[in-house]
Amino acid sequence: MKLQTVIASAKQMHSICSLSFKSKQIYDLLCAKQSMQNWIAASDLPVFLAMTRQKGN
Repeated sequence: MKLQTVIASAKQMHSICSLSFKSKQIYDLLCAKQSMQNWIAASDLPVFLAMTRQKGN
């Protein structure tokens, strides 16, 4: 899966979750965890690691 596709799906997931769960705590527990699992499942691990490193900086 291309990095752009992973980022696009992550943004889509974020939008869905933001709309569905106004409580940030619920968002963090359900959506962030789920989108992380989706990224790992949908992409090569090196791509995922590169993304998490980018986010950290």
